[in-house]
Amino acid sequence: MTFFFMTFSGLILMLVLLFTDYYYIPILYFGWYLLDRRVPFEGGRPVQCVRSWRIWRWYRDYFPISLVKTAELDPKKNYLLCLHPHGVLCFGAFCNFGTNATGFRDKFPGMRSVLLVLSGHYQFPIYREYFMQTGKNTVACQYMWSIPQATQSLPL
Repeated sequence: MTFFFMTFSGLILMLVLLFTDYYYIPILYFGWYLLDRRVPFEGGRPVQCVRSWRIWRWYRDYFPISLVKTAELDPKKNYLLCLHPHGVLCFGAFCNFGTNATGFRDKFPGMRSVLLVLSGHYQFPIYREYFMQTGKNTVACQYMWSIPQATQSLPL
């Protein structure tokens, strides 16, 4: 639901502000966007406190979503995890690998998870910043082939 509400509300907010006395806010943001447009392709900027918000645990309990560990994974290796269903409404993938709600870090100590999503998610103002803070990155080939050394699992 965040995709449907936050994307369009951020876009509408910027358009409305453009025609008010606060017109400089969308202009400054657009300048920031132009300077910062490569960040989703270079690893984003995850913020652990955003990934640990209480709302994600409520989200996990509402659907209900769980992460079941069936094997030990060596934290020194990289893994590409392919998930289904995928697309805009992939609640389980987001909850398991985009947040700390299901205990990924506890079940797989020493591993870091970076959820890969479509590049289009980074085209909407305000939503783009929120999206990068939850630790997601673009699935574009230029990012996937330059995986940072600290990344061990890439859910796709």
